Amino acid sequence: MLPVDPIDGTLDLADLERALAAGGVAWVALTGASNLTGFAPDLRRAATMAHDAGARLHVDAVARAPHLPIDVNGWGIDSLVTSPYKWYGPHAGLLVLQPDLLHGVEPYRVRPADYDGPDRWETGTKAFEAIAGIGGAAAFLAEHDWADVIAAESALLEWLEAGLRATPRVTVHAPKDAEGRAPTTIFTVEGQEAAAVSAALAERRIAVWSGDNYACELIDALGLRAGGGAVRAGIVRHTTVDDVDALLTAVGELA
Repeated sequence: MLPVDPIDGTLDLADLERALAAGGVAWVALTGASNLTGFAPDLRRAATMAHDAGARLHVDAVARAPHLPIDVNGWGIDSLVTSPYKWYGPHAGLLVLQPDLLHGVEPYRVRPADYDGPDRWETGTKAFEAIAGIGGAAAFLAEHDWADVIAAESALLEWLEAGLRATPRVTVHAPKDAEGRAPTTIFTVEGQEAAAVSAALAERRIAVWSGDNYACELIDALGLRAGGGAVRAGIVRHTTVDDVDALLTAVGELA
């Protein structure tokens, strides 16, 4: 496990370099972007480090895929997973593998299933209705210019975090720079459990989440476990300035 900064949750790839130098590493598993803080490591650099040490890189891109670019081949990523429910599609899993891994790793599968190509990785009959939904979600993503999406989401995240940081008794536990991050942040309100804040915002018809959001190690590293984790707020393609302002107003009233 690599350490993270206990204040903003960032990851220093120099720690990865030191871990690789110790030897004995076959695979590096790295987040594409944190689903809590939005922090996104340099995947190209991480892949180069891993390959130079004779290891391979696996990327969890669930929180990255709808918000930031991904270049599997150009960056040298060996395997990558994502889930379309994060980009407006159905619950499913997508796996991207380099060709040698596609046929060189023995997956968990049913014996009668096809053994060539992507079908080798299916555990049974494919969920065709989910696949259709995935195609629709991918087509929706392709309708938007990535540069415009990134610029709009980054600007809203910057506005959101600036407002939260300016609110008394509110602490943002994320990097201060919105650029290059997935548009997600977490915060706490002094003296209030994260779940209570989330419930109070829900009463105002503001959708956030609270707890550890399955990022148990990161919540522990940030020292937020005792307070029930943190409140998570995220920006998506249909989020507006009014949405952000409504959240900031509500948090200000609670704090």
